[in-house]
Amino acid sequence: MKYKEIDWERLKQRYAAWWDGSLTGPLIHIAAGPDSSVRLEPRPSEPEAVKKWFMSPDARMERELKAAMNSHYFGDAFPSIAIGRINLSLSLMYGCKARFTEHTVWVDHILEQGLENWQDKVIYNEDHELWQMTVGMAEKALELAGGDIAITQIGGCDGPLDNYSQMRGVEQALLDLADPENHDTILSIERMMLDGFKRYYFTLYDIIKTNPRGVCLWTAAQMVNGPAHCMQSDFSCMISPEMFNSLGRWYLEEQSAMFENTIYHLDGANALQHLPMLASIERLNCIQFIHNHSGGQPLTDIVEIVERIQATGKRVEVFSFMADDVVPFFRRLKSTKGLKLVVGAKTKEQAQDTMKAVQSLGVRLD
Repeated sequence: MKYKEIDWERLKQRYAAWWDGSLTGPLIHIAAGPDSSVRLEPRPSEPEAVKKWFMSPDARMERELKAAMNSHYFGDAFPSIAIGRINLSLSLMYGCKARFTEHTVWVDHILEQGLENWQDKVIYNEDHELWQMTVGMAEKALELAGGDIAITQIGGCDGPLDNYSQMRGVEQALLDLADPENHDTILSIERMMLDGFKRYYFTLYDIIKTNPRGVCLWTAAQMVNGPAHCMQSDFSCMISPEMFNSLGRWYLEEQSAMFENTIYHLDGANALQHLPMLASIERLNCIQFIHNHSGGQPLTDIVEIVERIQATGKRVEVFSFMADDVVPFFRRLKSTKGLKLVVGAKTKEQAQDTMKAVQSLGVRLD
């Protein structure tokens, strides 16, 4: 199915039902990217060339648009262009330096020498080149979308303690957390980060919210009730549930209150220890789990994890780049209620075959 054939009103209704928990069956987002006949500019490898490749709103959005218009969409999938595909950390807006590499942008630490006089170093910079670039991306995306495709709001932006660890360095941040005397300072910096996140997110949202086909999360979830966000805290994998509850829960509670709908990005099996706390956040709708596709872990290996999340009453979102695993996964799963599955297929034919096979299992897609 090409992007022009998508029933956007049906999609809106299905996503609305998924968010509120009334959808009986799953959402299934299966997409296959452009084939070799569509020439897309490859990502360069030299740092300065990578930076230039990332930094031009016109070139970036033209590439996004070309890829979206030449991909194929099945089930609940739909095309979008993303205004932020790089690790645009909030810590960059507060003085950390960016290093461009072939695949992403890394952040250099600004507080690695200590927390003394941190207020003089951690200062929000609205003139930062990556911030100005991202605003340009949002404006260009709105211009190009043309009522045909959705726009993906910037994702991530880091969660509780992520920015702190980027400013201090992971090892030093862990040492800081171990000393209760540092906690007031940590909380003060995190408060500043949360205020900055709100300004960061809604400045971009206000630019793109009028797009006729709407706005979605980086997780390919449509915002049908108003602004939504995928929260996260990758740093939480390294700390105890007690520590995360003490220093991170307040952040997630306040962040979730900013939105109509929220998802939490559970960063691997090491983060499952925090599931009880996350499940108790009332305004959190969904918990996302991305299985280890790079290591060849089949989807069937995470059925137990999916069912643990389902048992909390939250919706569950799963990503996979192994379309061949989808049918065995559905066969083993006891219930598909509340499930959103995002699958990347290698070819249009594989996507079509996967969708037909799922339907042959009797999985409800209406």
